Amino acid sequence: MIPQSAFEIFSRFQMEFETESDRGCAVLTLCVLEEQLVRSMKRRLPDIPKKEAAQLYNFAPKGALSKSTVNAYLLGILTAEELKNFSLLINIRNEFAHKALTNLRFTNDLIKNFTRNIKVGSTFPKDSNDGRAKFLIAAADLYFNMESLGASKLEYKKDSAWETVMIPVPLEKQ
Repeated sequence: MIPQSAFEIFSRFQMEFETESDRGCAVLTLCVLEEQLVRSMKRRLPDIPKKEAAQLYNFAPKGALSKSTVNAYLLGILTAEELKNFSLLINIRNEFAHKALTNLRFTNDLIKNFTRNIKVGSTFPKDSNDGRAKFLIAAADLYFNMESLGASKLEYKKDSAWETVMIPVPLEKQ
């Protein structure tokens, strides 16, 4: 079940990004998805003592979103297809972010090559060239799929479950 607050956040996200430039849309959308990814990881990972809580950022380090998405896949938060879509969205964001002085748009061939490979539901027209719409639909799918994640929480292991005991063995005389 998706809480109402998730819909409210996403509604604000949609309203905000309708007026954004393509560059702003790509960069800010990934900021929202990264925040959602961290929240999903917190829900999936075990509750750990506060003194060790900073360890979460080993799973989702700042500036390493691609690594974080792979970790989320390994934790069962993302499916293989969601991981591929997330990677494509990251690539698009990186193109916009790292080519700041260019007039890059979702209509540019470079970006179209990425959006062409994004997988979205069957209701999206197959012949559509609206890369921005496809980008935002994929982002919405990722956001709500991560929000609705019902996977069980992993258990925090306090003590070792195994202890090797050395048993003295008499040596044979030769």
